[in-house]
Amino acid sequence: MVCIADLGLAISADDEKAIKEKCGSPGYVDPDVLNGRPFSTKSDIFSLGSLLFNLITMRLLYPGVNAVQVLRNNKH
Repeated sequence: MVCIADLGLAISADDEKAIKEKCGSPGYVDPDVLNGRPFSTKSDIFSLGSLLFNLITMRLLYPGVNAVQVLRNNKH
């Protein structure tokens, strides 16, 4: 059984300021957000896809030796 429970970055869709802020876990955040676009439903789908990739393959979608490298790979 898999249970996804971390909603620490959850925001209200009506909060325009929060939607424009960059936040997320390296390797799971939508590259569009890292490139300055606002969060959207597509961002959530991308993050879920990244999580499923990790669960199925037992590796990260964007590997790296540290968070900075993971974010760089994730962005590009």
